[in-house]
Amino acid sequence: MKTFILLLGAQKCGTSWLHEYLKQSPRFGQGFSKEYHIWDALDIGILHGNRVDPVTLDTLASDQKVKQSQRFRMQNEEGYYFDYFTSLFTEDVTITADITPSYSGLKAERLRSIKQKFAERGGGQTGSSDQGSFETDQEFGSLQPGPPALQGWDC
Repeated sequence: MKTFILLLGAQKCGTSWLHEYLKQSPRFGQGFSKEYHIWDALDIGILHGNRVDPVTLDTLASDQKVKQSQRFRMQNEEGYYFDYFTSLFTEDVTITADITPSYSGLKAERLRSIKQKFAERGGGQTGSSDQGSFETDQEFGSLQPGPPALQGWDC
């Protein structure tokens, strides 16, 4: 089963730890970033600074230019965000994610829209706390438990 995780959170709430944990799995396709800042840049006024400025793309180093060009397309081309994440799935890669804590400021209608658009592409299950996306150890493969200080840690 394909699973896309759109992780909402708060700063300093363990999202980096979770990302590192997911990266241990051969089933996880991490893409080019942990935090993509697509929907917050478009929808949350105070975070419009996360929009990619096309004028500055040519001034970036080549590795940053590629990443920022991808983000620009996600922010400006209808469907590119969904196509990008769907393209990360393979026979072996069944989990991918956009772990951007500031998405916690998104409206419910935006979150429903994201979920619906992945479903339309056959992107499989979208992860959320009430769906139990990872119910079996099979999905995680050889992942190890988190550090004792973080096990059971709740924000």
